[in-house]
Amino acid sequence: LPRFPHGAWFCELASAAEGESLLQVIATALGVTPLSGMTLDQSIVAFLRSKSQLLVFDNCEHLLDAVSRLAGSILRDCPKLRILASSREGLGVPGEQMVAVRSLSMPAADVDLATTAGNDSVKLFVERASAARSGFTLGPSNAPAVVEICRRLDGIPLAIELAAARV
Repeated sequence: LPRFPHGAWFCELASAAEGESLLQVIATALGVTPLSGMTLDQSIVAFLRSKSQLLVFDNCEHLLDAVSRLAGSILRDCPKLRILASSREGLGVPGEQMVAVRSLSMPAADVDLATTAGNDSVKLFVERASAARSGFTLGPSNAPAVVEICRRLDGIPLAIELAAARV
């Protein structure tokens, strides 16, 4: 954050169904209102033009073309701004640097509770489930279900986090 005097802004894109709703989600997160004579994407770029900040676009894969177009416009016209995007595919914008995030190790189905509790996928699940429901602990009664969830989700961290939040 010290590199970004205007802060960091998180834009959760999972709820956006198409390009226009993508713009609405981002405008709402940033507090941007459409400017007279400008489209919403132009208003977003105008708002960001002088900012030195970080934008986090989460869950881009279902709107890859629309996010790519907007990110390209923002990065071209807002030289002090940076974007961190999470997606299974790259955006294809100039200067993009991709970092692959590997799946976590998955637990074996037939190991003892102590070994299961030490598994990376299970640890993440328990940490997030505990945050979602106070008092959640891994025990003999729920360990097989937690192991099965982590295995079915292929150790994908985001999928595990989303599942654990529903505990």
